Amino acid sequence: TCHVGGMTAAVQGLEANLRADAYVRAAFSDIHWDLLDLIGEGERVAARRGWSMTHTRSFEGVAPTQKKLSGTAVDVFRIEDGRIAEVWSESDNLSFMQQLGALPAVERAPGL
Repeated sequence: TCHVGGMTAAVQGLEANLRADAYVRAAFSDIHWDLLDLIGEGERVAARRGWSMTHTRSFEGVAPTQKKLSGTAVDVFRIEDGRIAEVWSESDNLSFMQQLGALPAVERAPGL
C-alpha cells in the first residue's frame, strides 16, 4: 500500500503501483533518484531523496515542455517480515507543478 501526499486514496497492491510508475515514465524520461538520507528505527525506515527528470510527453493535460525538472521527496516505509508492507510518500508537488508550467511560480524574498 502506497499513501501519496495529495491523493485521496492509497495505491493498493503491486499491479496498481506498477501502473502508477508506468504512467509517470510515459511522460518523463531521464528519471533519476539520489538517496540523500536514510534513517531507520524499529519497523520504520525514512528516506529523503532527490529526483530529476525531463518532461518529454503530455502529463495531466500539460503538453511536453522538454524541461528538466528536479526536486525532493521523503518516504517512510513500514517493514514487515523483512519486506516493505506500506509506504507514505511526500513530494514537493507545488514546485513540480510550477516547473512543469501548470502553476505560476511565486517570487519570494531571499530566505522566505
